[in-house]
Amino acid sequence: MRNLFGLIIVLFGLGMLLQQFNIPWASSVFSSWWALAIIIVGLYAWNGNQKNWFGPMIIVLVGVVLLLDQLNVFTKSAWNFFWPVAIILVGGRIILGRSWSPSVKQETGGPDASVLFSGIERKVSGHFEKGNVSAWFGGVKMDMRDANFATQSTLNISSGFGGVEVWLPKDVHVVSKLAAILGGTDDKTSPSTDAKKTLTITGSAMFGGISLRN
Repeated sequence: MRNLFGLIIVLFGLGMLLQQFNIPWASSVFSSWWALAIIIVGLYAWNGNQKNWFGPMIIVLVGVVLLLDQLNVFTKSAWNFFWPVAIILVGGRIILGRSWSPSVKQETGGPDASVLFSGIERKVSGHFEKGNVSAWFGGVKMDMRDANFATQSTLNISSGFGGVEVWLPKDVHVVSKLAAILGGTDDKTSPSTDAKKTLTITGSAMFGGISLRN
């Protein structure tokens, strides 16, 4: 999936480049199919953390609506269909019992966190080997400085239109495999010279940011 996502981004860039040379067929193809890149971004985010599907599926929905609009499938504006469907999905999310709060919650808990249109500040302690963080249209601050990291551990972060800030202990060396899509990732960690534990961080930031700190 990661290679496919990279290929789509390369093709997207090539399409933009060919347009600058006023190549007729390139302009026609790019103007009709550029929304596929948004769909792939949503699928990539979902593939990174399949338990937290709601935010990525909203991104996929946006891409599908834009694609159908570019292909002139709708007789009306595509957004006339998008907003009712999006509102239905949000309402369904609430009915299903998912947490919904615009305020920032401060809590102690495990390494798995998911927010939508809200925010949390979580303090993580105890043994840590694997975790998932998802922030869509919201924010997560994860303080893991008191956690007991395994020698090899992984953390997957998915951020869309929001931000994630992770605080890590000095005895952990970070290997970042984060991908930024019109967003940013910032690794400001400074492990101690005798750090023997390794944390691999995967995932993506789209229209948002991911920050790693000590």
